[in-house]
Formats: sequence, structure tokens, C-alpha cells
Amino acid sequence: MGTALGWQQTTTADLNGQPTMVQQMHRRCWITDEAGTRGYEPVAVTVLAPVALSLDDAAAVLFGWEISYEELADDKTVRELVADTVINQGGQRIEELRCQIDTPQELDAEQRVFLAYCRHRAAEVLFTGHPRE
Repeated sequence: MGTALGWQQTTTADLNGQPTMVQQMHRRCWITDEAGTRGYEPVAVTVLAPVALSLDDAAAVLFGWEISYEELADDKTVRELVADTVINQGGQRIEELRCQIDTPQELDAEQRVFLAYCRHRAAEVLFTGHPRE
């Protein structure tokens, strides 16, 4: 699957023991034969680094996706959105999202209610220690 930014490759992130599939935006694909069969560049470095997120970090990430209450009701979706943000957008994006929610007076009533729901879902799915399927 190609994008304007390059090719994507599926990887598995571990969110507190829950395997979560993420499409890595940076994995470039190259042609391996004359028939057009594609393969990925060989892996030279694998980075394993725990990324610590607070409850407000995770809530900000979910809030930043601007998806529906129904979509956030799915535990798998919550994990995928957080993993995707960490892997493909990184800490700088998470900090930008935190700045948006750290001034709740700038949010309207509907946004504050949705942010509270995002915080609830993040706590329920990511911070309980009891993953649900």
C-alpha cells in the first residue's frame, strides 16, 4: 500500500502487553524483480524503546483523532490510535495535542464532554491492567 509519503509496512506495537497492529509510514518498498513483485528494504536497525504516556497524553491522542464516540467504544481502536500516533507521529505531535487540551477554557462544551470521554476510554482500555477484547 503506497502513500504520498512512501510505503507502509505492518508492525506490531506492544501496549501494556496487548499486541497492536500499526502501519509504519516510513517503510519504503522497492521492486525485487522484473515482474513487479515488491519487497521491503532490508532492516538494518530495530528500535525498541518504551514510550511512557500519561493518562492525559493518551486522552489528548484520542481527542486529536476527532473520531466518533462509537469508534472509541472499541478497545482495539483505542489501542490502534495510540500506537499509530506514537509510531507515525511521535512525541512532538503528542506534545502539540497536549497543548490543545491543557487549556480547557478554549474548548467548547461539546469538546470538553468528548475530551472527558477520551480520558475515560484511555483509562479503561490502557491503564487498568485488565485488557478487554
